[in-house]
Amino acid sequence: MLEQCWRDLCYASRGLRQSRAFVATTVLTLAVGMGLVTVVFAIFNAYVLRPFAVHDPYSLYAVRWQAQEAGGATFRWRDFQDLQTRQDLFEDVVAESTRTVSSNGRQMSIGFVSANYFAALGPRLRLGRSFVADDAPTPRSEPGASLTDQAWTRFFDRDPAVLGRELEANGRTLTVIGVMAPEFVGLDDVPRDAWVPLTMLGALGGGDPFSGEQPRQLRLTARLRGNVTPQQAQGSVALEPFATRVAGRLDAVRAVLQPQTTPTRLTLTNYALLSPVFAAFGLVLVAACANASNVMLARANARHREIGIRLSIGASRGRIVRQLVTEGLVITTLAGLVGLTLAAALLRLATYAFVVMLPPTVAARVRFVPLDFDYRVFGFAFIVAGAATLLFA
Repeated sequence: MLEQCWRDLCYASRGLRQSRAFVATTVLTLAVGMGLVTVVFAIFNAYVLRPFAVHDPYSLYAVRWQAQEAGGATFRWRDFQDLQTRQDLFEDVVAESTRTVSSNGRQMSIGFVSANYFAALGPRLRLGRSFVADDAPTPRSEPGASLTDQAWTRFFDRDPAVLGRELEANGRTLTVIGVMAPEFVGLDDVPRDAWVPLTMLGALGGGDPFSGEQPRQLRLTARLRGNVTPQQAQGSVALEPFATRVAGRLDAVRAVLQPQTTPTRLTLTNYALLSPVFAAFGLVLVAACANASNVMLARANARHREIGIRLSIGASRGRIVRQLVTEGLVITTLAGLVGLTLAAALLRLATYAFVVMLPPTVAARVRFVPLDFDYRVFGFAFIVAGAATLLFA
């Protein structure tokens, strides 16, 4: 069987080399459809399937709270401290609060994070180091700041000597101590420009999380222990009762854990939004396969004599069909390679055009993740090539 498949491939290659116009037409037709579908999947992969570039992202869960009359995702400092004590459920719990500040006339998004933030998540560094508790031991002390790769470009033009330089934020001075790798911009839909210790939140325009009132402004992310399920953790965490609008009544509050593995979670709403997009681009591929099949039918009409001779000397109909499908597979492989090249070029062009067209203030709030082709994209392209072969060949 392997020898017959090899002979089919050799024969298909020889025949296609003699029909270059046919090959060019079908390859380019299929490449456009496959390239566009691959572009859509690459974006879907980057935002929905590819996990955050941190240590063990599949064990990360966003902590929310739910009461009878209310719900939310922000907590007090004492809530964070209580969850940190539950070492039987969580390996780590980190806290973050985001504020937009002014830096020399430009807007900058800062993540105010707990001292264990980088140690718990473990993102990769590009330059320098991430901060620790000693970088801001007391509230309102002058802290170190870790920049994103995007902020390094925007504020310092990728200066390799950025470490130790100062960055102004709402009249306070931040000292750059590190630059994160390009793939890490935080655990939220809105990208960060920098991270500083949570002790600076009150000094840079936020409510003081350590005051007696302790405003509810911290988002918590927990890493579950390997032997604990989200349902077990939710049932074991006790939160402060929630004061309702009904005088004198306190509603019980329960914790809710939501997976925080990727930038965008797959919910029913997201399914409803994405399905028409995939359907539309899928129809483009179907149309390309239909056009390719018409071209192959026209070529088959010109091969009546060849096929008749092969039947007369003993070839079975199944053998001839297999030969024609093999030719389609060779064409699809070529189209897939061209389609991947086209998809990569379209992604770079679209990203550049998108960034250029967006106002700087809006671009700073848009989360850009690397749209590199990983094994998922190549695997998807391989499946699409196989499906296309069956559709048109």
